[in-house]
Amino acid sequence: MDRPCRVDTKHAFVFLAFAVLRTMVTTSGELLPTGEVAKLLGVSRQQGVNLCERGDLPFVMVGKHRRVERSAVEALRRPKPRLTAINSSYRP
Repeated sequence: MDRPCRVDTKHAFVFLAFAVLRTMVTTSGELLPTGEVAKLLGVSRQQGVNLCERGDLPFVMVGKHRRVERSAVEALRRPKPRLTAINSSYRP
């Protein structure tokens, strides 16, 4: 006689987490590991982690791993407008 399939709670949670993560990726953009983030930014992997921990790059934890949206990395790569000093002798 076949025994009914018993669902392990831990495996069910992992399956659900991956389903949610897959939904996040398709709705909000591609999630990248810190190694890929580092390659795109031209820095070390540890520097990519530091950017996350300092708050310069928003991230989510997937298990024990950080994931960063590609759009956040691209925004960090874009040049920021710089303020220029106004010549003190200039008078309109």
